[in-house]
Amino acid sequence: MHIKQILFRLVFFIILFSICHHAFAETNTIRVNKIETYLKVNPYLQVYHTPENFTVNELEEQIKNNQLSESTDKISPGFSKDFYWLVFNMINSTGKSVNLVLELDNPHVDDTKLYQKAGKDSFLLIGYGGDRLKFNERSVINRRFVFPIYLKPGKTVKYYMVIDKRNAAVSFPLKLWLSKDFYQQEDKQNLFYGIFFGILLFIMLVSLFTGFSLKNKLFISYGMYVTIMALYLFTGLGYAFQYIYPQSDVLNNYSRVFLIVLLTIISIDFSSRYLQIKTYSLWVYKTFIFLALLLGVLLFLWIFLTGLFTIYTIVLLNIMYAVLLILFLLLVYIFIISYKYQKFNVISYALSIGFVILGSISVIFVEYGILPESVFPVSPILLGSLLEAIVLSISLIYRLKALNDSHVILSRKIESQKKELIRAFINGGEKERSYISGELHDNVGSVLSVLKNKINSQSFSIEEVNKDFEKLYNHVRQLSHKLIPQALPVVGFKQTINQFLHDFEKANNIKVTVDFYGFADIKDDISLQLYRIIQEAMLNIQKHAGARLVEIQFFGYPDNMVITIDDDGQGFDKAAINLTGSKGLNSMQSRAFAVNGEIEISSVPGKGTSIVITIPVTN
Repeated sequence: MHIKQILFRLVFFIILFSICHHAFAETNTIRVNKIETYLKVNPYLQVYHTPENFTVNELEEQIKNNQLSESTDKISPGFSKDFYWLVFNMINSTGKSVNLVLELDNPHVDDTKLYQKAGKDSFLLIGYGGDRLKFNERSVINRRFVFPIYLKPGKTVKYYMVIDKRNAAVSFPLKLWLSKDFYQQEDKQNLFYGIFFGILLFIMLVSLFTGFSLKNKLFISYGMYVTIMALYLFTGLGYAFQYIYPQSDVLNNYSRVFLIVLLTIISIDFSSRYLQIKTYSLWVYKTFIFLALLLGVLLFLWIFLTGLFTIYTIVLLNIMYAVLLILFLLLVYIFIISYKYQKFNVISYALSIGFVILGSISVIFVEYGILPESVFPVSPILLGSLLEAIVLSISLIYRLKALNDSHVILSRKIESQKKELIRAFINGGEKERSYISGELHDNVGSVLSVLKNKINSQSFSIEEVNKDFEKLYNHVRQLSHKLIPQALPVVGFKQTINQFLHDFEKANNIKVTVDFYGFADIKDDISLQLYRIIQEAMLNIQKHAGARLVEIQFFGYPDNMVITIDDDGQGFDKAAINLTGSKGLNSMQSRAFAVNGEIEISSVPGKGTSIVITIPVTN
């Protein structure tokens, strides 16, 4: 080969090497003149991870000796037990000095330091931070970790950043800002987050106030859910370190784990109430309760057993993620089986959690470079959480309005029923007076008239007159039972009702059994109404039931008294009979209403009738 050809090839390879080296340097060197507002640093990084905590000099020595291999993941390696070192170069080719801010947009790094290479073997510590430090011990007071960089023109400068986030998921999204642009953006973000958390605070207060004032557990549960969600997001953004517990170097590390487990427990309760899971699937409801208790026990062990919170944090998180997957599948099942019965609840709930799921997926896609970060003006998780809160709040307002409307309709029905019962009570009283008047005139009066004539004729038989008097006495005695029983205030309710039922049994040839269980004496006004109710019930049995046996039981409880009346008569079809049009039943209901009681009647044709009377006990 000629010397000229050799020299030509040598020059060609030198030029090619120079071009390749320059291209490689371009990909690992950040040029400040290319920063318009901010620049994502991660594509320029060389990432190394080590199981030991080296000094920056030791790390550089290991890199030079090819003892460390470069990591392919430049932003989110996931769960790890290693230290991560991020290495990048910067050159200021603007011709003037510039002020920059390097932002590590992960408020939950345990420890981080940024070094600038100052000489052959010397390094300058630019800044430091970490959530294992108290908030005011950071080199720059900020909810995230930021490092001011003053860069002179011309010279290429190398930087080393160490990230300590072992035994947890690690990520290190880095941005390089022009200083003035960073602080302008910071002001805008703080304003946005202030509005965001203000909306959540308003929703929380309104929900809790509504829940406690109406004694509605659904709204109380929702208020608690929004409260924990707001605290979790507040902590996730780093604000909790700054405003809630700035003097703590423990809560910074573990509050997010505590809050996300607690949020899952609260969301189980809210979901169960919102979707009425107990109504549509008892086994799903029991599974929900079991999962909530499981998380509660694990959270207790994780917090209170010494050392577990550091050793088993990843285990706890993995269990929680598995629980979340199970909950999601169970919710899908509930959506399917209950959709046609509660379409509005299912659609609104599915839409609300859909926003959060989409937000979470979007963040994952951004971290792995599938979506550009510029697509979202704010955090997708925050946006999803806000939309979730708005949708659920609107749906709960709609449900509250529907509940109020039904309450108004029910109140009107109750008022109408009250008027009907009062009218029936008055009519019953008039009917009773008319009946008594007729009895006195037609029966008692006629018998007395006959007796008077017999006695005046002086041809009467003493025996015959005695029989007439006996008959008259029995008739008047039966009539007196239909008036206020004279014995009631004297001998008490039990003895009076026993006597009435004994006379009923004897007069109508119907077997009556009576039992008292813890049934104490009751007030005169209640005893009178209860006496009249039983009297009317027995009259109905006599007229319509065709019964041979009546069983009556009286139960006394601390809060109420319950009376059951069961007969073996012919019964009736409730659907075919208008019970509200029955004067006897209206009379019983009006009397029960007068003492704040209730009456329930159940009957099956051919299988008798059962009446349950419940009257509250008042002190």
